[in-house]
Amino acid sequence: MMAVTLLLSSLVRAAPVPDCNDDVAMRAGVLANAFDEARRALTAASPFGAPIAPARGWLLSVAGPGVGLGLSGAPTCTSPSGPVHQTKRPPLTDGRTATYRGESVLEVRNPTEYTEQMTEWRAIVVHEYFHLDHEARAGVEAATGYRQEALERHYARDPAFEARVDALVGQTTSAASLACDLGPLAASYAAHRETLSARDRQDEDRWLVTEGLAKYVETRWMMQYEALDDNGRRMACTNLSNPYGYALGCALADTLAHCGPADWAEVVIRDGFTAALAAPRAARL
Repeated sequence: MMAVTLLLSSLVRAAPVPDCNDDVAMRAGVLANAFDEARRALTAASPFGAPIAPARGWLLSVAGPGVGLGLSGAPTCTSPSGPVHQTKRPPLTDGRTATYRGESVLEVRNPTEYTEQMTEWRAIVVHEYFHLDHEARAGVEAATGYRQEALERHYARDPAFEARVDALVGQTTSAASLACDLGPLAASYAAHRETLSARDRQDEDRWLVTEGLAKYVETRWMMQYEALDDNGRRMACTNLSNPYGYALGCALADTLAHCGPADWAEVVIRDGFTAALAAPRAARL
């Protein structure tokens, strides 16, 4: 009986995976091309260079099946882009990172259902792929273990809190900061942090690093399409629609890219922006 069971199991394992139909293969090709472009973008724009995180994730759709590449488990079908998984789950956002079978993955909306320009869609893929790479370098807890909603409530409900954060964002483009005199900015940032509880400080540190670095990399990559010089990119950081975690984190990252230590990004993901601001050097870019 056991021998028959083992034989049947081996036959099941040996069953060939069918070819994907043309529509699924095409969607998989769109995702594969987006991953390839994102890898090139991070190699050129990320302070860490080429990503160490594997390209894996989903292209989700309201109409038709979602397709996944680089995922664990038995695939649904095979395509020229590799083994493909399929799902009926619709996209929850235009792009995000999520967990699938214990692994961090990227989820992005099918570009045919995206209402903005394709450049913006590709920027989402670059941004989210950087999140995967950040997790691979810093660990999932450091990259995702924070309460963004609690911090946003502080910003929305406390005028003094909002004013401090907005002032910090503005101070990254002050004459002193542009001249790489980061003492005033570091002092203001330290004073702001003193107003936070220990839990809020940890949450803010992780949020600013996670979203700030991702937005910094995204804006660097976007320079090729929007003809932004360094000053333009710096202003783009401070004018983001989320003026707290994204704008402040991006602006601090851009400031350190110009004025921080040569290993500023490694210092930031290891010890936070406070440590990197404490070890400035002359402008390098």
